[in-house]
Amino acid sequence: MKKLLESIKAPLAPVLDHHIPKARLRYVFGSGLFFAIMVQFITGIALAFHYVPSARDAYGSVYTIQNEVTLGWFLRGLHHFGSSMVIVLAVLHLIQVFVAGAYRRPRHWNWLTGVALLGVLMAFGLTGYLLPWDQKGYWATQVATNIAGGLPVAGESMQVLIQGGEAYGTATLTRFYALHVFVLPISLIALLGPHLMFFMKHGVTAPKKDVERGEEVTFWPLQAFYDLVFAGLILTVLVVLVVSVGAPLDAPADPTGSYDARPEWYFLFLFQLLKYFEGPMVLIGTVVLPGLASLFLVALPWLDRAEGLSLKARWKVSIPMALGMLGVVLLTVFARLEDSANDGFQKRLKAQAEEAEYALIHAKDGFTPEGSIPALEGRRLFMRLACNECHITEGKGGDKGPSLDGFASREWMLGQIEAPDADHRFGGTGFEGQMPSADDVEVSQEDRKALVEMLVWRARSVPLSEVDMELAKSGEEAFDNNGCSGCHSLEDEAMIGPSMKEYGSSDFIASVIRNPGHELNYGDLNEMPDFKDLSALQIEYLTRYIESLRQVR
Repeated sequence: MKKLLESIKAPLAPVLDHHIPKARLRYVFGSGLFFAIMVQFITGIALAFHYVPSARDAYGSVYTIQNEVTLGWFLRGLHHFGSSMVIVLAVLHLIQVFVAGAYRRPRHWNWLTGVALLGVLMAFGLTGYLLPWDQKGYWATQVATNIAGGLPVAGESMQVLIQGGEAYGTATLTRFYALHVFVLPISLIALLGPHLMFFMKHGVTAPKKDVERGEEVTFWPLQAFYDLVFAGLILTVLVVLVVSVGAPLDAPADPTGSYDARPEWYFLFLFQLLKYFEGPMVLIGTVVLPGLASLFLVALPWLDRAEGLSLKARWKVSIPMALGMLGVVLLTVFARLEDSANDGFQKRLKAQAEEAEYALIHAKDGFTPEGSIPALEGRRLFMRLACNECHITEGKGGDKGPSLDGFASREWMLGQIEAPDADHRFGGTGFEGQMPSADDVEVSQEDRKALVEMLVWRARSVPLSEVDMELAKSGEEAFDNNGCSGCHSLEDEAMIGPSMKEYGSSDFIASVIRNPGHELNYGDLNEMPDFKDLSALQIEYLTRYIESLRQVR
């Protein structure tokens, strides 16, 4: 065992035996950042085994990771929240290094590689945001590439290069994936190596009183203990976030629609900054101010000419640094406050959240070969065609036509029999007063149940195994005995009311969408426009959406 421990310790000896003036909690941010980066590497590699970088399959693969792969939700959650943790720790480490004055010679190269690493880490966040190919990532990343396209001289060419063409698609996703899993990790390693090497060479910039004591301790055991505890704290925070909040997944990207996109929180200050510069002034927000901030960080070792290490002695660089940090915080806060006070945005945000929830519910039903969720595509088309102005769906909409919530379910069918003239059925339409209620013609409760069972059986709106066939057959007798056959047929026969042969089935829904005024549907009393110009696939999507509403009460 002793030999084993020695063999493990041998490669780590330069780190464990590294001398520092005194063990301090302030030194944990660098090692904590390194630990968080390792979490990202490990979880990223695990996720890559299941991820498919194509516009057709990306969302489905992420959904599979989240819902079907063993502990996939946990790995993705660690990776998602880990990206934010990395940025938080990188900024804290930068502040700690600045406060200590550890950017001065001979540590200036350590500072420069650190600044470059911060840029690479933020690029990880930007490129990773698109990979789920969901609404949030798609539109937020498009905002970023449009900003790049607005840069002078090479902006448009840069945007085309990044996108892989004039529009977003599989080429865009493939390039972002290549950047995220190949180019940026290689860049990170190329910078991290020299950064750690310079640190080992020059050591920490200790407080003056620690240096004056003239004493030194090795990294092991006390400082190593501090670092391990901090790493444990980081992991604990990540696990709590994964378990209690979970990694979000929006609805699949819809390039033909619209979306109120916001970047990830660590880019929100730039988003807010652009609101203050419009037209020709936009370059100030996209190029000038971010460029000056970056130039300040790079030139900091040469700008600081103060003799002392105190912040007061370094006021010429401390004040701009503090103002810059304060500006970032305030811009982020202002962005949040403006969004929270914007009722229109909050309303759209709620609608987007509802779409995302709907997508996750119905993704389990499977994806088309094109990678879409049929019912979701139908929902989107339903909204674009303004069908919700006449029909209630998911508890909202107009009352010019019958509510489609619970469509063709037992409850819905019973409502049609008992209260056909209700406001959320045929009240206010040309059919009002045409059909007597079950109470009007004194239909018994037994016959009502039988009629409903017959209708859901013919509509195939419930699994056949759940149908009481004996009751359904008796429903055909009740249909004749209660005078229903005077207005409706159980076959393909035109009468006053729609045919009940497959009333409420997918074929019936598709037929009504194409031609609601057909003699087997609603005939001369129909007030609904037809949608003959829709493609067969679009009608299928709408049908799948309406069928999905059977679960909505």
